Amino acid sequence: MNIRSTTYVYCKLPCASVRKLKDMDFDRESFWNGYKTWFAGLGYTLFELQDGWWYAPLTSTKAPLPFATCFKTERSDSVGVSIGNNKHAIAQDAQGRDVVLKLTDRDSMEHKVNMRLLQCQEFARPETFPCVIPPVAILETPYNFVATAMPLWTAPLMRLDLNSVRDIVVCVRCMLTALDFLHRHRIIHRDIHHCNIAISYYAWYLDDGRGVNNFVDEQKRSGTLAYALFDFDLAVQFPEDTSVRDLRIPSDEAFYGWPNYHPRDVYRGQVDYNPFAFDVACLGHLLAATCMDAIPLIPMLAPLFDRMTTHVIHERFTASEALSFFIENIQGTLPADQLDTPLILGPAPICHVDLCWNELSPEFCTRWRAYRTPPIPWYDRVLDWLVSFKLGWWLVRYIRHTFHI
Repeated sequence: MNIRSTTYVYCKLPCASVRKLKDMDFDRESFWNGYKTWFAGLGYTLFELQDGWWYAPLTSTKAPLPFATCFKTERSDSVGVSIGNNKHAIAQDAQGRDVVLKLTDRDSMEHKVNMRLLQCQEFARPETFPCVIPPVAILETPYNFVATAMPLWTAPLMRLDLNSVRDIVVCVRCMLTALDFLHRHRIIHRDIHHCNIAISYYAWYLDDGRGVNNFVDEQKRSGTLAYALFDFDLAVQFPEDTSVRDLRIPSDEAFYGWPNYHPRDVYRGQVDYNPFAFDVACLGHLLAATCMDAIPLIPMLAPLFDRMTTHVIHERFTASEALSFFIENIQGTLPADQLDTPLILGPAPICHVDLCWNELSPEFCTRWRAYRTPPIPWYDRVLDWLVSFKLGWWLVRYIRHTFHI
C-alpha cells in the first residue's frame, strides 16, 4: 500500500536528506508529535513519546507473518520502550498491529527497494514468507522523505537465542531463504550482520524474563518462530535480467556495511567484484561464526559454509545453490532426537571457515573434499602481506586500477 497525502504536515526535516540527519540535529519529540494527527489520518496511531521512550498501548492485535507474535497482547499498564534512533517511531495500524515507522529519503535506492518489496506476492501468505521483513505501507509526505511502515520484530539475533540443533537448522534455513529471495529479485543487501537479523516475536514486559523465555520456547516447539533479514539502508537493486554470476561493479561499492564478515574479494586492490557472490560470502562467514559449535552435530554445515565462502569465486555457491544444498543435504535429514539436542554456543570466533572441518571425521572430510576450499595461492598471500601496510595498499590498488589487472 503506497499512501500519498497532500495534507499540511507540521514540520520538515532540519536538513536536506534523512541520510544526512544526525541524532543531535533532531528534536525527536517535536518532530514525531507534530505528525501524530497526520499519521492518524492515514490509519497509524503513534505510541506516546515521552523523554525518549515510546509507551505502548494496552492491547495489540495478533497477526500472521510477516507480523511477529506479541508476548502478552493485553496489558494492565503501558510500558516504555526505546527503539533504533530518532529516525524511527513505533505505531499501531488501523487493525491494531504494531509497526515501526522509518524515515527514508524519497527516490533513494532504499525507497526503490522498499517499493519493489511492497509488490512481492510472497508476503501475502505465511507459508510463502521469504524471511525478509517487508514494508507494509509507504506513507508519502509532501516533503523529500517518506515514512516506511514495517512489522515490529525483535532484533538483533544473539547467539544465546540459538540453544538447540533445531534452532541452528531453522536459523540457517531462514537466512538462506532470505538471501535467495533478495537475489532472485536482484537485490543485494550489502550489510549482512547479526544486528540486521530479527526474530519473529517481541515483548513489552521485558522484566518478565522467564515468561518471555517460555513463550519463545513454545514458538520454537510449534515451528512458528522465524528469523528474517531486514534494513535496506545500503541495499542496491539491479534490473531483473542481471546475471548473478557475471555482474561486475566497481570494487569501491564493497566497502560499505559491517566489515567483519567481508570476504577478500576486494581487499587485494581489485578493480571490480561480483556483489551477489560477495553477499553470499558475507552470510557464509556470519553463519559459520555463529554455528561453529554446532558443526560436529550437523557435519554438512561444513561443506555448505565452505562453498559459500571459498576464495575461488567462480566456484562459490549462489544464494539459490546454497539453499538447494541445504534442502537436499540438511533439511529433513536429522532425526527428531538430534534436533532437540541442546547447545551452548561459546563466544563468536573470528571465523576461518577451514576450521569447520577440524572436528569432523577423516572419512567425512574425504567424502566431501571436493567442497573444501584449496589453499590460498602464494601470489595472493604476497598481496595480503603488501596490503597489510597502508603504503602497500595504496600502491597495489593504484597499479591494479591503473592497468586493470
